[in-house]
Amino acid sequence: MKNIFLLFLTFNFTWSTINCFAQIAKIDSLIARINKTNDDTNKVKLYRKLLYQFTIIPSDDPEKYVLPAISLSEKLDFDVFKIKVASGRVYWKLGNWDLA
Repeated sequence: MKNIFLLFLTFNFTWSTINCFAQIAKIDSLIARINKTNDDTNKVKLYRKLLYQFTIIPSDDPEKYVLPAISLSEKLDFDVFKIKVASGRVYWKLGNWDLA
């Protein structure tokens, strides 16, 4: 029974570590795609996906992407509500209740 528990614990730790690295790679990929794209509508969609990823994996600088996402979506009048909800979730995850 002890061996099964240790095996389960090892598997769980390994799986969560692999998942964490995959999420970080996804965040880096989305940031690169945002920087490369010229289409503003697609950029808003990528910002929304990026902000969602920041709610899964905490990062040091999600606020760096919140304001450009909100301003671009308001400028285009595209996905404004979804961007603001995603931004609120990021601020909530950071513990910044006033901005959430």
